[in-house]
Amino acid sequence: MNDLARQVLVKAALDGVKQAKGVFRDNDGGLCAWGALFEGMSCSWLEMNGHWTASLPCDPMLHYDISQEESRDIVDANDKKGWDFLTIARKIGNKDGE
Repeated sequence: MNDLARQVLVKAALDGVKQAKGVFRDNDGGLCAWGALFEGMSCSWLEMNGHWTASLPCDPMLHYDISQEESRDIVDANDKKGWDFLTIARKIGNKDGE
């Protein structure tokens, strides 16, 4: 994960973005870490059957240089571990983070 991804997550935290779990975006405007990264790329959002998804073409893995392992780690940190945006930015893909 590159520094731009970290900056996006830090900005989300500083802006007071409500952190969602289990969905990219919730109906109250909350975002999970991946949702914040999509938002940082100015992706459009589509609501389908009550669920929000980023419209294509948005490729945050390429844009933010996120590996498959880091992608899984971001989901796990956000949804299972309950890490906030700042902790995710500090620890995922950062050799000094853990």
